[in-house]
Amino acid sequence: MLTTLPIQMEHVDAFTVSPFLTDDEIARIQERLEQIRTQKQGAHKPALDRASVARTVDQVERYGKALAGLIRNLEVVDRFEADDKQHLIDRIIAYAGENFSVSDPDLLKRDLENRERLGPLLMEPERLAMLHCRSEGIDEMAICLFRLGREVNWDIEGRRAPVRTVLTMLGPLHGPKENFELASEINMSLIEEPFIRSLTHGSPGEAKEAMQFVLKKGYVRLIGQQL
Repeated sequence: MLTTLPIQMEHVDAFTVSPFLTDDEIARIQERLEQIRTQKQGAHKPALDRASVARTVDQVERYGKALAGLIRNLEVVDRFEADDKQHLIDRIIAYAGENFSVSDPDLLKRDLENRERLGPLLMEPERLAMLHCRSEGIDEMAICLFRLGREVNWDIEGRRAPVRTVLTMLGPLHGPKENFELASEINMSLIEEPFIRSLTHGSPGEAKEAMQFVLKKGYVRLIGQQL
């Protein structure tokens, strides 16, 4: 198990890490996972053939590439201004065009609006909304957290709900599945109060570190499944 506090429990293999995983700790975790895999393999399984080893190494490399790309394309924008939801979407598309590889801004905007019409994703008590889509209008995956300078209303079930924080995930229509698997770790973490608090009330640096930590934890979990 991973822990941020030193603990001693009988029959439990605990690995102590810092609250925000460093590259060195990720390397140590990978090494430990490989040791565990080797031990289990020696006790219960026949040796892996070359093809199986090659597939595992290739999959781990793809997850590593996905993690590096998502961390590179992860942004937190504070005091982002918009007059209303439509203006906000327009400004988000413009921001994506300026900061990421967007081949067709109009198509990206249309796909984002079409996805939003299927039903808004909103956490009302936290005043946090999600905007996301897959589109041929963008060539790389981008994760952006926009903290608004003033609230913008979201229409939901015939009423209006104020939103102050918008988590946006934009990905290419046919992007690598590893990108989406890792990005989904952020979605799943939205049930955790400390994570939500970091996104909505932490400093921009704290919010970014919190999302990076979630992605790194997801990476460790996913490569652990491969080993």
